[in-house]
Amino acid sequence: MNITDDEDISYKITFILILIFLIYLIIGASSSIASSCVINEVMVNPIESDNSNEWIELYNPTNKTINLSGWKLSDNYATDELLPANTSIQPLFPSQTFVLITDQDTTLTIPVDENDSVIHFMVDDNSIGNGLGNTDDFLKLIDENNTIIDTIEWGINTSEIPGEPIDTPAEGNSLIRINHIQTNNSAIDFAETTIPTPGKPNIFSKTGSIHIDKYQKYIPKINKYETFSPPFAIHVHLTNFTPNTSYQLKSFITGNQSTYPASQTWTGEKWQYSDRYTHTITTDESGFWQDWMYLRFSKNYNAYNENIQHYKSCLLNLKVKDNQTIEHIQKTVTLLDMDNSTSNGEPGGYYIDVTTQNQRLFLTNETHDLFSFYISEPNNIDDFSPVIHGYCKLTAPVHSNLTLSTINDTGVINPLKTNISISPGIYHFDTKTKESSFNRKNRKEFSTTLTINNTGSLSDTYHLSISDESSGFHAHLQKTKISLKPNEEQQITVFIDPLSHRLFELQYGSITVTITSERDPILQKTHTFSCQLHEPDLTIPKIKTYNSEGTETQSCLQGRIFRIKAFLKNNGDETARDVTVSYFLDAVKKENLLGTKTYETVKQYQKYPSLYLDTLHITPGEHTIFVVADYENTVKELDEYNNENSIQLTIVNTTPSKESQQLLITEFYYYAHPTIHNEFITLFNPTNTTISLDNWYITNTVSQRCDDQKKIVFPRNINILPNSSITITQNSSAYYQERMLVPDFEYETNANQSIPQLNTTNTIFFSNKGGSIALKNEFNHTIDSIIYGNTTTKHSFWNGSSIPSVNQGEILKRNKQNETFLDTNSA
Repeated sequence: MNITDDEDISYKITFILILIFLIYLIIGASSSIASSCVINEVMVNPIESDNSNEWIELYNPTNKTINLSGWKLSDNYATDELLPANTSIQPLFPSQTFVLITDQDTTLTIPVDENDSVIHFMVDDNSIGNGLGNTDDFLKLIDENNTIIDTIEWGINTSEIPGEPIDTPAEGNSLIRINHIQTNNSAIDFAETTIPTPGKPNIFSKTGSIHIDKYQKYIPKINKYETFSPPFAIHVHLTNFTPNTSYQLKSFITGNQSTYPASQTWTGEKWQYSDRYTHTITTDESGFWQDWMYLRFSKNYNAYNENIQHYKSCLLNLKVKDNQTIEHIQKTVTLLDMDNSTSNGEPGGYYIDVTTQNQRLFLTNETHDLFSFYISEPNNIDDFSPVIHGYCKLTAPVHSNLTLSTINDTGVINPLKTNISISPGIYHFDTKTKESSFNRKNRKEFSTTLTINNTGSLSDTYHLSISDESSGFHAHLQKTKISLKPNEEQQITVFIDPLSHRLFELQYGSITVTITSERDPILQKTHTFSCQLHEPDLTIPKIKTYNSEGTETQSCLQGRIFRIKAFLKNNGDETARDVTVSYFLDAVKKENLLGTKTYETVKQYQKYPSLYLDTLHITPGEHTIFVVADYENTVKELDEYNNENSIQLTIVNTTPSKESQQLLITEFYYYAHPTIHNEFITLFNPTNTTISLDNWYITNTVSQRCDDQKKIVFPRNINILPNSSITITQNSSAYYQERMLVPDFEYETNANQSIPQLNTTNTIFFSNKGGSIALKNEFNHTIDSIIYGNTTTKHSFWNGSSIPSVNQGEILKRNKQNETFLDTNSA
């Protein structure tokens, strides 16, 4: 039987004529050798973007250097000046070298060699002319005297260019000058090649032939219920290509020569829009390759709806490309109307059967015309669901006396069945129910109805079964088989029992009814009935984090207060009571608990529990904050495993420098004379480095969270010099009267306008009986501290008991040893 097309016309005759023509030109053109530089090669239609990949190559075959100053290129619309890409060099064109001309935004890689035989020139804007025409255009090379030096035209014969044009080149091919011949006739001077060589000697090359040798003459459109058409197979092969060489292939269907693909191609792993090259292949030692490809229409593409749906025929396309060229072949096929949702095609129908699995099947008529071609299941193609071994679904025009056959890899044909008739029409059905979700508070069996409607155009029988019963569920059907004519429907009663002896396990359950077409068993629908108990269901759908300024962020400077805002949601329809939200650092366990928030009730309205986290003692680096609703599991819920969420947090290291950590409190006057409010503190810098006190502060509420501390705050741009002290007093006038010294800063009382005033967050008085004070940087890191008087407060930065109290009017001073202040963090 004959199931193949005639092969495409061979290139052999053309190639021989070209060779004879070239020999004639080489022998007889000695008087036509160029006396100046020539247009040597032109890329008018690159595979990549035309905007940045077009180029022109000039060659200087003479024995002299040519100055290109003032030279220009002109096409059918625009004229461009030629400029060296390297503006630091002269526009000179040495003998026996190439000039490669691009636009200003080219992405072309310019070849470089040790002989500097390629010089890069650019036109004066972002396009050569107005962009080289892919189908037709011309070029003129013009010198500084407006003399036309050389020309080329392609695709169209224009009066501005002498001679005849060369044919339009294929995408990715270039036009090359043959042996530097210049007869002022583009059809003679130039040839098309599949191997562009920018900046190198020209190479003349042609590709082999491509063939679609097995394909069905009728392709089905998509019926009104589907998104895709039934897939079909084509067999393609390549001959006379370069041996052991990789090429890219794509197959696609278009409405006509100028429309986009309306199809998808199977890549071996997925369905891909057919405008892409989906296959990379390698030819054998003789330049041969063959294989099967699979296609289908898709309603998702405008090209199908606009150019296929209501048309009679379409084009089956195959393209092959390498890095330089593209070969293209087309076949015209007839379209099938599978139902009344499309028009103008041939009436079509289906042949559906379960035969031998994973076999290539085809339908032919009495004259061996190929009507349909595909593989039975399982075929590893995502086409039908569920997979039924041996299942096949072939399409064909309405016809009788067809033959079903198989074909193996070696081409051997085996007839399986004869006298097959194809009737018009499709199989399809719908299901519906009044109610599919039930809320139950009792254990009694209940029932519902499922309606099956034959929405196809052919009679069919349907089989029903129960599947996927949840724990605590049982169901049975009034009928398990019904037959329906087109547009006929029938109700089936479904009985559902929650099984009372297992009710304690039931929170949410379901059963699924599966309905399968007997005539087309891949037509299968499922309908699920569900039952739910009324209970709360706590979740943490989202977490947000904010810095101390209120900006949402997941990064925090160590020592700052960080707000963790959780979103608490009750997805159930019952109120949850006594709900605790817990916050954990890095792991959900008690020893990592950061804090909690408790609500008496949580209804359906979302709540926003927040935790304000002091990050001072959290190690710098990456951390995870976990938020858990009902960590102790005291609330009975529908789902006990959806109560947790997490968010990443980065703690940025703010540890003060080693020099900063050496600052000391050397004097502390806290027990002032009655009515003389001149408490003061002296700080000393024992280092040889100036230390910035920007936003540092002194506090007497050391153990409190930083945003609750009472503070005396240094402003920005305050420094303490090396080996020097500064004094901060409550009242500069009283301080001067007692010590005859001028303090550096004062707070609380603005007694002297010339003394800088420090801000305080609260009114601060140091206890006469005892307490603690600390010098801290702006991130709450303790630089130095004093524990004094009658206090037993324990701090990580203080060792042992407190410093004994002083008498009224006495100053607490730091001890020295060998003229150096002691710093033991102890009394």
